[in-house]
Amino acid sequence: MKQFCLGSLLLWIVTVFAYSQEVSRNFTTLTYNKILQEKDVAADSRLTITSLIEQQTAKAIRFNSTFTEKTIPIVFHILYANADQKVSAENIERQLAALNDHFSLAKKVENHPNDPEGKYAKRAVDTNIRFCLATRDGDGNAIAGINYVPTTVSEWSELVGIKESREGVIAITPENLLNIWVVALPKENAGYAQMPGRGTMETDGVVINYHYFGMTTDENFGQGASLSFLIAQYLNLYPLSGHSLDYPCSDDYVDDTPLHNSRNSGC
Repeated sequence: MKQFCLGSLLLWIVTVFAYSQEVSRNFTTLTYNKILQEKDVAADSRLTITSLIEQQTAKAIRFNSTFTEKTIPIVFHILYANADQKVSAENIERQLAALNDHFSLAKKVENHPNDPEGKYAKRAVDTNIRFCLATRDGDGNAIAGINYVPTTVSEWSELVGIKESREGVIAITPENLLNIWVVALPKENAGYAQMPGRGTMETDGVVINYHYFGMTTDENFGQGASLSFLIAQYLNLYPLSGHSLDYPCSDDYVDDTPLHNSRNSGC
């Protein structure tokens, strides 16, 4: 699902959302991908995928290449232990609409307090990426784009088990579909994405805490923006705190962003 040029096209996603995220909310993409690398004996060879993506991005920028519109079909796995965790189909539709708004720049934020001079707004572009509910798997078989899965796990502390069949659910043809697991994580963990070159196709996709899914009342972070942020990471946009948990002054590899010891939060 990651075979297209992205690079700085997704920069705008973090400009008005990530700079205002709450201190209590953590995205654990770096932690999860470190776990995958430690477990994966073939990680080094798969990381060449990341290098190829970066090379393709650099080439596209150099030659001002255009990116034709790409629609990504999503299958949502809703793992629920009680009624509160069973996200409604209506909220899923609203989340899809928010994703398409964010990635198409349909509702560009003007005069944002974190961007008073419009520095970031001027760089914002339509990524030409769209999202829809999956209707068929990679083999052409009809499927439901919303997969409700009852589970006895009321809160997932073990990150890997979510994508297994015993209490969780395995990915559906991840070579063709973006699998998103909506689950009950500890409240401070908003979710995590599997970045290119990490893990295997069997675990490919995004996990998001149901507390931060869809059109919440979280005005600080933006309506439906948590999933947009995670999908940007899934598509190879590094978290603002960099690519490593072990080294300070890390880089997200986007030229306009200074080196960071940690994420930005607050005003």
